[in-house]
Amino acid sequence: MQTNAWWRDLLFYLAVIVLFSLLYAGLSHLPGLDYLSAVFYYRMNWALLLTVVVAGLLLWGGRKYLTFSIKDAICSLMIAVLLNFAFLSLILVSLDRSISVYLISYMASHEEQSFTIPELEHIFLSGYVEGSGAMARRMMEQRATGTVEEIAPHVYQISAGGKRMVALWQVLAEIYPVDQQFLYPKELTELESQL
Repeated sequence: MQTNAWWRDLLFYLAVIVLFSLLYAGLSHLPGLDYLSAVFYYRMNWALLLTVVVAGLLLWGGRKYLTFSIKDAICSLMIAVLLNFAFLSLILVSLDRSISVYLISYMASHEEQSFTIPELEHIFLSGYVEGSGAMARRMMEQRATGTVEEIAPHVYQISAGGKRMVALWQVLAEIYPVDQQFLYPKELTELESQL
């Protein structure tokens, strides 16, 4: 009898996780989310919050038809949120902004070709940086997060919040084995002399 209850609980958790994930994917396409934030990561977090509310209401209404404890409802919902947040952070954000994703996708669309490093650098600079307006997009995102300020049209300066963020990154890079070359960038003259 207890084994059946264990399997029933497991199936309930799996069902909540799957349905939550499908609901999250569907709600992430709501056009109103664009008004909340132009930054993909933040829009997806708003969609995640909305999904929690909708899923919570569905679970609340579903208690009439299914027998589950409040503890199981809350735990399954928390697991679904954490799994979807991890998916957003590890996969979706990479698809939205990754240099590697762009280069691999470009190579896939030109599968009959091979590329040298200088050719890939040219493709990256021409297609990703210049062609997609990557720098303007990054500055728009950083203004939205408060790490930079636009002090004149299209002129940016790091904000106090941005300085605090870099200091935090540098501390984290000391604690974890992070490649620190991007946290302590070389001056361009030093880089150019190495070429």
